[in-house]
Amino acid sequence: MLKHATLGRRIGVGFGSLLAILAVLGLVAVTNMVRVKTKATMLATEYVPEVAVANDVERTSLHTMYEMRGFVYSRDAKFHDEMTKALGEVKGHLDEAGKLATASPHLVKLKDQVPQAQAAVADYEKLAGESKALLDQWQAAEDSMNKAAPEFVNAATEYRTSGEESLAKDAATSGAAAYARYQKIKDINSALSTGNLIRIAAWKTSALRDVTVMQKELPKFDEIAKTVNGIKADTRQASNIKRLDTVLSTAAAYKKACQEMVDVLAKLDDVNKLRGEAADKVLAAAEEVSKAGIDITKKSTTEAAGALATSSAILIIGLLVALGLGIFLAITI
Repeated sequence: MLKHATLGRRIGVGFGSLLAILAVLGLVAVTNMVRVKTKATMLATEYVPEVAVANDVERTSLHTMYEMRGFVYSRDAKFHDEMTKALGEVKGHLDEAGKLATASPHLVKLKDQVPQAQAAVADYEKLAGESKALLDQWQAAEDSMNKAAPEFVNAATEYRTSGEESLAKDAATSGAAAYARYQKIKDINSALSTGNLIRIAAWKTSALRDVTVMQKELPKFDEIAKTVNGIKADTRQASNIKRLDTVLSTAAAYKKACQEMVDVLAKLDDVNKLRGEAADKVLAAAEEVSKAGIDITKKSTTEAAGALATSSAILIIGLLVALGLGIFLAITI
C-alpha cells in the first residue's frame, strides 16, 4: 500500500499509527486509573470509616456491658460512673455513624442499621436506669434487714436474760412457776435460733442471688410470730411485754425487707435479661455493618488490583505492538 507512496506519506502513516497506538494505550491507562482512584476514594472516605465507626461502637458497647455487669454484681458506684461514660461514647459513635451514612449514599447497610442500634441503645439506657433503681431498693432492703436483725436479737436476748433471772428466783419458791419460766426461755431460744437461720438464708440469697433460698425461709417468720405471741400471752411484766413487742415488730420489719429483697432480685433478673438482649442488638448491628464494610473493602481492593493488572498487561502488549510496528514501518520506509 505504501510501495508507491511518497516518503512524506510513509512517514506520516508510520507516525500516525504509532500515535494511534499510544493514544489507545493512554486512554486505557487513564480510564483504569480513574476507576482505581474512584474505588480508592470510596474506600478512604466511606468504607474504611464505616468499618472504623462500627468497630468503635462494638468496642465501647462491650466496655459499657463490662462496667454495667461490674455495677450489678458489686453495687459499687464507680462502675456505674464508668458505664455512664462508656454509654455516652457509644451514643457519640452512633451519631458519627449516622452522619457518615447520610453523607455516603453507598453505605446502605450502615444507614439501615444505625436507627436500629440507636433504638437498642435507648432501651439499654432505660433498662440500666431500672437496674440501678432496683439495686438501690435492694440496698435499702438490706439496710432495713441489718437494722431490724440486731434489734430482734437484742430484744429476744434481753427477754431471755430477764427470764433466766426470774427462773432462778422461782426455782427457790415454786417448781411450777420455774417450769413455766423455763418453757418461755426455751421458746424464746427457739425464736432466736429460727431468726438466725433466716439471717443466714438472707445472706446466702444475697450472695448467690438465688431467691429460692429465701422463699423457703419466709414461712418461718410465722413460726416466730406464733411462738412469741404464745410467750406474750403468759407474760405479766410490762418490761418483758415491751421486749416481746419489739421482737414481733423487728421480725415483721425483717420479713418485709426479706420479701422486698426477693421481689427486687426477681425483677432484677428479668431486667438483666432484657438489658442483655438490647446490648446484643447493638453488637449485632455493629458486627453486621463491620462485616459488610470489610466485604466491600475486599471486593474493591480485588477489583482495583485487577484493573491495575489489566492496565499493566495492556500497556505491555501495546508497547510491544508499537515497538514491532515501529520496526516494521522503519524497514518499510
